Amino acid sequence: METKSAARGAAPYRYRPVLFFALAYLFTWIFWVPAIFAPENLGAALMLVGLLAPAVVSTVFVLVSKSELLKKDLKIKLIGLYKVKWRNVLLAVVQFAGIVVCSILACMIYHLFVNFLQEKIAMTPETKCVETIVVTAVAAIIVLTNKDMFFETRHVGRLLEARYGEAAEAGFSSPVLAEGAGEVV
Repeated sequence: METKSAARGAAPYRYRPVLFFALAYLFTWIFWVPAIFAPENLGAALMLVGLLAPAVVSTVFVLVSKSELLKKDLKIKLIGLYKVKWRNVLLAVVQFAGIVVCSILACMIYHLFVNFLQEKIAMTPETKCVETIVVTAVAAIIVLTNKDMFFETRHVGRLLEARYGEAAEAGFSSPVLAEGAGEVV
């Protein structure tokens, strides 16, 4: 997928998610597999290098992309750390921790309820299969009733153009994209 910046004379950027994920997984596991057999300190170092591999792969992809928008975005993200509102970061971490705690509690309550019912109604493997089918059907209904949220791809390859003021040229009409369309200094 090429972006609209190619039409203005800039080098076209080709979005290659399959190659990116293949290389990210490859370089991650190249370090993780030997970490299994390495001594403790070396194994920990190899695990850390493996964890950093996707970030390194993505940085290399940006640097060799020939896209000035991508390079500009990387530069802003690397040197624009002073713009981070740390209160929002703390709020996000606390909110995430709260969601994790609530999820764990919900799972515990659900399984307690299911186990209690299992004892009371003498649940058999067949009824457990019915339970699984019902839960799967409900999940499928939720996904199918809101297909756009789960499957839309209009934003792929166009986020940077929207962020740096080229939303109108790229044909964006989304208020979220229009909001981020201002020029970043």
